[in-house]
Amino acid sequence: MESFLFRLQQTISRGRRHRDQRCALLLISLARGSQAEELVSRLRPLIRLEDTLAALPENRLGVIVEDQGHLSDPLRVARRLQEASGEQIREIAIVELDGSQEKAEDYLNAASRMKCKGGPTFHNQRSDLDAKARLKLEADLDVALETGGLVTHYQPIFNLRYGTLTGFEALVRWEHPEHGLLLPGAFLEMAERRNQLLKIDEFVLKQALTQIPAWNEVSEHPIYVSANLASAHFLKAEHLNSIIQTLNAHPKALGLLRIDVSEQVLFDQEGIDSLKTLDMLRIGFNLDDFGVDSESFHCLGSFPFNSLKIDRTLICQMEDEVNAELIVAVLRIAKRMGMRTIAEGVVTHAQLEELRNLGCNEAQGFLFSEAVPKDEAAELINHEYRW
Repeated sequence: MESFLFRLQQTISRGRRHRDQRCALLLISLARGSQAEELVSRLRPLIRLEDTLAALPENRLGVIVEDQGHLSDPLRVARRLQEASGEQIREIAIVELDGSQEKAEDYLNAASRMKCKGGPTFHNQRSDLDAKARLKLEADLDVALETGGLVTHYQPIFNLRYGTLTGFEALVRWEHPEHGLLLPGAFLEMAERRNQLLKIDEFVLKQALTQIPAWNEVSEHPIYVSANLASAHFLKAEHLNSIIQTLNAHPKALGLLRIDVSEQVLFDQEGIDSLKTLDMLRIGFNLDDFGVDSESFHCLGSFPFNSLKIDRTLICQMEDEVNAELIVAVLRIAKRMGMRTIAEGVVTHAQLEELRNLGCNEAQGFLFSEAVPKDEAAELINHEYRW
């Protein structure tokens, strides 16, 4: 079960970074008397090598369909499995991994709650909205972008050796007048589809640049702020020029700004050249979500990053021997290359102690604090912490 959840969390993380990839979860409930392990062996040849099939508790099977070419692909997989197993499969719930949730358990729970009758049943968070409601949500986002309905929250980052607050990650939220505070998974894909993602990124960047001097005026030691920029900012000259104009308007903040960059930027020479151009402005760079893909290690020599951000999917399964060894390798390589390391998604004291013992420099996660509004973030500065 734990390895399946880990693989599912990896797929969700990749989906956050590569939004053109569509993936799905199939939760298969078996008829009484059916043996899950036996069915796994029999059905595995019916799925692709890149997909995952595993036995789960409560006499169920789980399937992760990776990077589907068409929305109907998971349905075809479900029907193929059902035909091959006959009456041994009672029902199949299909949930698209659409970014509406952040944790693997949330998607698994959504699939468990579905009522499936008469064959595979497909659920999509977006399809729950009829066309009229979807159009209204899109119109609401247009208004929010024009009138300030978006806000920035800040998740603190702590030095693991001394327990001091060293920085914040700036994260967008939408204060919707009807639905309340919405997390990015509820609207970023819609924004990207409507070419609004770059505008949202610039909004968060401007907020971060404004906060840096304000917080450092009252802080006893330097406080940096990191902001994520989508790959598209680095791949076209007009987008890069817009970012440069924004940065030049806040010269006092540049030395304490960190830009979180996906390795996808490093797959294109134009992306690397853009990073080198921005590097002349004295800002810092973090290689984001490191360790999710096998390509991660190939990116390290492309650009001199200040820090590696170890992806939460590795941290949440630190007790797994393979993941533990991978984290050790990441920390060793980062130290050799003169880069600091930041662990994302730390939620337990056991994870904290292990990361501290391994020599990880900084960490963020719910163990310390969720992302909070700027006023609450300011209250965290200059406090003594014993992590």
